[in-house]
Amino acid sequence: MAFTLKAAQPVGYDLVAEDGRIARIRTDMDYPELARDLGMQVCCAESYGSDDCEHASVDQHIYNAIQFLDGLLDEEFEGDEYPAIEYYFVDGGTL
Repeated sequence: MAFTLKAAQPVGYDLVAEDGRIARIRTDMDYPELARDLGMQVCCAESYGSDDCEHASVDQHIYNAIQFLDGLLDEEFEGDEYPAIEYYFVDGGTL
């Protein structure tokens, strides 16, 4: 399943699958996990970017995730290279 990362209105991101499904990521606390699932390296394996760690606050992790995700907007991804992404389409696809 191929998908594209799109900017959502008024905030957040949409993962748009080639079959027309849309997963909406609206909560900024979910941005670090999405960014990690798309290849961003987080500084601590324990935090996954959603908790403070010795290197950065949650706010900094969220900011870094936004910068990373914004750089991927409108890029198409092959789903089999990103197996964790299918999770976003479960239960109606809104996080």
